[in-house]
Amino acid sequence: MSLLISYINKILDKKSSRINEIIKEKTLGKKVLGWLCIYTPEELIHAAGIIPYRVFKGGEEKPTSFADTYLQRNLCPFARSCLGYALNGQYDFLDGIASTHTCDAIHRLPYVWEKYVKKSFFFQLDLPRVFEGGALNYFNKEVIRFKKALEQFSGNKITDDKLINSINIYNKTRSLLKQIYELRKSNKPPISGTDSIKIVQAVMTLERESSNEFLDKLKDELEKNSKGLKKGPRILFTGSIIADGDYKVLNLIEELGGLIVADDLCTGSRYFWDLVDNSKSPMEAISERYFLQIPCPRMKSVKKRLDHVLKLTREYRIDGVVYHNLKFCETFQYDYPIFKKEIEERDIPLLRLDTDYSELDIGQLRTRIEAFLEMI
Repeated sequence: MSLLISYINKILDKKSSRINEIIKEKTLGKKVLGWLCIYTPEELIHAAGIIPYRVFKGGEEKPTSFADTYLQRNLCPFARSCLGYALNGQYDFLDGIASTHTCDAIHRLPYVWEKYVKKSFFFQLDLPRVFEGGALNYFNKEVIRFKKALEQFSGNKITDDKLINSINIYNKTRSLLKQIYELRKSNKPPISGTDSIKIVQAVMTLERESSNEFLDKLKDELEKNSKGLKKGPRILFTGSIIADGDYKVLNLIEELGGLIVADDLCTGSRYFWDLVDNSKSPMEAISERYFLQIPCPRMKSVKKRLDHVLKLTREYRIDGVVYHNLKFCETFQYDYPIFKKEIEERDIPLLRLDTDYSELDIGQLRTRIEAFLEMI
């Protein structure tokens, strides 16, 4: 078990030192592109010879303080904190930002960022809200537009061979992460939900080829771990984005005896759940994978995501669902009544928690989570 913990700590340590590694790579002429949403095709960035880096909120005690004079306080804390850390210089190593038109907060964030944090490259893909009609074709044209912009920015031609190589590398990451998640179906999962999510988030920032080697070794070590975690109520965690360092709810659930065995988070399982179909042309396959992935509530159809969550409740033998809503996250507020109805119709206990990045609500959260786990 101690060897397993050392493997987990190793990847988290690599994430902590990643920015220093990137700064060294920049001295060799590499460019770095921050991305804000999982609808941004990373394979294109990678194939252009650019380092992709997932923009999180950071880890300071008051993550929104630098942005509160630029953005209203009733805006998404994640968006405000990302801008706050950029204003504070935390993202000075980035050469640009790429995002997609998802929720209103993330849609507008790059424009504010561009105005106050000068960078050489900003790009936003326009993402249709519906799946019908010519929506996929429209998104494919946006991906082509992104490809051309990356080529101009990097000075490198993105060939089909480069794309196929990037697709294979990223598909391997997705497959390994999914295999690690599937190990948590067992009666005694070999890894906690919090550590699983931390590993996914670490991979979003690390050099992909070396992190694949590490994930392969971690998977093997987890498969050897026969001891596993203590039994407890099996929890599925869903809802708003869980950003880097924002683990207070996850920690409380597991500290109080719950087992988070599955999640439906954009910084968790939804990041890797779907593969790119490598039997199709690279650009077509990338467009399809990103557009047709398990959708976030910004998309019009909630059915696909709800069906996915309900499937997880069966496969991971879920005893209860925790629905986390980041304050002022309107898209997940809209989704909640539908989720509540469908989950409770299946006699699965459901707990909704509304939080922000402060520590002021820890006592209240502890009381509610403890009562929920006791009820299960």
